[in-house]
Amino acid sequence: MPTRSVLECLWLIYSVKISFGSFVYPSLVLAYLGQGARLVVNGADVLPNVFYLTIPGRHNGPLFWVQYVFAILATLIASQAMITATFSLVQQLLNMKCLPSYEPFLRGIWLSSRLLFRLHMVHTSDKIQGQVYIPIANWIRESRSVQS
Repeated sequence: MPTRSVLECLWLIYSVKISFGSFVYPSLVLAYLGQGARLVVNGADVLPNVFYLTIPGRHNGPLFWVQYVFAILATLIASQAMITATFSLVQQLLNMKCLPSYEPFLRGIWLSSRLLFRLHMVHTSDKIQGQVYIPIANWIRESRSVQS
């Protein structure tokens, strides 16, 4: 894999800064100002569901459904990002040996539970580096999701 030149790296950094400063940040500011203005005008009517009731137009109009689809897509992307970040963080902690030993906490629990709570990585791909599955991280995320 060829290395990047200094100019290519600087261009990548500046392109992210320019796109964030000229597109993402103004869009977020306008969205929050619009929701705030709607709350000031009809506060009690839109307070139960601020996100969907501040969409301009009719309640079941075309803009509502476009916003609804984008909200679902954003939720899917955010959940995948959370899963990837969790496995990446635990993988780095395992590689650096930063996690405390959990064996003293499992004394008196059966052998099958010890096998379940074993901290190990399962590499799911031989070709792509970083494709890992960590069973304990998955079980903790699942139990926290069900509890909330």
